[in-house]
Amino acid sequence: MTVTSLEMTSPADLQPGAPPPSPVTLDHGPTALAVRDLYNRIWAPLGPSGRSDWTEAQWTAELSVEAHGSVGIVVFGLVPEFQSKGYGAAFLAAVVRTAWTLNALQLRATRLPHLRPPRQGVAMTVRRYGGVIATYDGQVALVREQYETWDAPYWSPPSGSIELGETPEAGSARELAEETGLKAPESSLTLIWRATVVLNGELTSHAWNYATTVDNDTLAVDDPDGAILEARWFPPTEAAALLTHLPYPPLSVPAVAYLQTGTPLAWTFTCTNNTWAWTTEPLSA
Repeated sequence: MTVTSLEMTSPADLQPGAPPPSPVTLDHGPTALAVRDLYNRIWAPLGPSGRSDWTEAQWTAELSVEAHGSVGIVVFGLVPEFQSKGYGAAFLAAVVRTAWTLNALQLRATRLPHLRPPRQGVAMTVRRYGGVIATYDGQVALVREQYETWDAPYWSPPSGSIELGETPEAGSARELAEETGLKAPESSLTLIWRATVVLNGELTSHAWNYATTVDNDTLAVDDPDGAILEARWFPPTEAAALLTHLPYPPLSVPAVAYLQTGTPLAWTFTCTNNTWAWTTEPLSA
């Protein structure tokens, strides 16, 4: 069996194949039993899989999950009676278009695997993220995170999604504690940059990043997402150099600029056809 992993970074990348012999439409409301039957008919020739023995309740739970974060196609295939009849390309194109429309945030398109979606609540139209530049004795704390999209881990400031009901200060302090073990009261956080991201004309996220000085330099990673490999202290110049390798401008560019200049700024990032641009203005409260 051959397993192929593919990734699209923009819906514009889709190049549909030959038209089908008859129109192809997607049914978004099949029953759990119908989906289970189709899955097993498609997968059976390839041997048992993790979902082969799923109950109706398990399929119902799977189908009830709301789209958020990254949207992927778990299984794609045609039942035997439709194979080798010219339907595959059109069906796949229809599925891919639907996957893009399910995820208005297009996190994969922004190359944002490290900014994970909230673990609680429902999907939000515009994501909120928070992070902290923590210092101790002139050193800066960074975390090395394993990214799903890129082949190698990268150093970044402790950061992540603000949960439903959290303030930016509370979410940032929580992410700092989870990813580094450092404790910072919300009252100790000073806003140093704010970033807005617009993808192909659509507002997708706001981020707040703070500075704080901690009174204990003990680092202890306790990341519930399991993506943080380590946390470490660096001199500011070395931290800035490491952050230049992070391939996501809305996080790397403001962090490097702050470490080099210490100037609080409001940033607006736009990405059109995978090309990034940004502007700044003085940061207001």
